[in-house]
Amino acid sequence: MTSPSRNLDVQPEALRSFAAASRDRAGRFRELERAFRDGHVARHSFGVMPASFSLAAAYEQQFEACLEGLADGAEVMADIAEGLDDTAEAYTGTDVANTDMFKPGV
Repeated sequence: MTSPSRNLDVQPEALRSFAAASRDRAGRFRELERAFRDGHVARHSFGVMPASFSLAAAYEQQFEACLEGLADGAEVMADIAEGLDDTAEAYTGTDVANTDMFKPGV
């Protein structure tokens, strides 16, 4: 689709392709989150030495932040995919409506 001013050429299939890639990235973020969660190191693994308590607390804080970042990444990628699909559909719908508007007898 090309805009009336010829300054913009939109290809809905390219938007849909990018949306599919974004959905794949969202899935990968979720896979990474599961893998990280499965690799969690339990508190007792840090031992009982005085420094181990602060080390375990720092680990837990970083671990949770990492999981949160991965979950946020998955959500953002899914939102991008949804937005791109909606945009592609809007362009396609508008193009079809404009084409139909100029068909004789319609």
